[in-house]
Amino acid sequence: MSAPALSPITLEVVRNGLYAIAEEMSVIVMRSARSPLLKEAGDLSSALTDAQGRLIAQGRDIPIHMGVMGFTVKEFLKRIPADTLREGDVWFLNLPEVGGNHLPDVKAVRPVFFGGRLVAFAINLAHWADIGGAVPGSYVPWATECYQEGLRIAPIRLFSAAGPERPALDFVLANLRGRDEREGDIFAQFAANDVAARRLHEILARYGAETVLACFDRLHDESEEQMRAALRALPDRLLGRLLRHEGAGGAGRAAQRGLLPAPSRHRPEGERAQRRP
Repeated sequence: MSAPALSPITLEVVRNGLYAIAEEMSVIVMRSARSPLLKEAGDLSSALTDAQGRLIAQGRDIPIHMGVMGFTVKEFLKRIPADTLREGDVWFLNLPEVGGNHLPDVKAVRPVFFGGRLVAFAINLAHWADIGGAVPGSYVPWATECYQEGLRIAPIRLFSAAGPERPALDFVLANLRGRDEREGDIFAQFAANDVAARRLHEILARYGAETVLACFDRLHDESEEQMRAALRALPDRLLGRLLRHEGAGGAGRAAQRGLLPAPSRHRPEGERAQRRP
């Protein structure tokens, strides 16, 4: 089926609807969680991805969290096949190799279905005040191996359409300090994803799945266009920095793809490479 003609007005309505969902997710975690780290400090972030794990919206949250959100669902899907996911599932994880930060930053990932088809994921990250490990608070500067820092959570389903997966939830909570507080934070993350799924259903029901998915693709196309334009606008002198940080091969590949101008073999007389202090 060919994609429907996409009205720019519809695109903007859907774009801002997605942004509003991501913002609402973060507000729900803050208002529902038990830990002061979440309720008062706001050490949390939220995002939406498409069915492939590509970011389509994110809240105005913490940049270091958002930097890994674009990888989390992609890595998650390498471990949990999409055809095994079900409506109502919420999976939790914190492994650095699955798009994680440090272990206390735990992500909740919920697949979103429409008409029996996987269309998106809702994902939120919350800093748990304790993730186990050698000391309370799970900051262990003298650790010599990762296991001293806390519980490493490979993707595990803690909720299904039937409700909490109590054995799995108890396993996680048995390895943490402050069990009651952590359980409250987990349910806050669940609630945020639950609302996000319902809000996405409202948008999909109003505009139709094909139109909304076309909006997802258009948002990515626009992002790519804007990034390419920004890279092409970089002054030539910054290319030297790229070469030092990415290597000549990386810069060459970027030039081949049209992302950067081809590296010059000779600089104009008197010009020197700009170095950071």
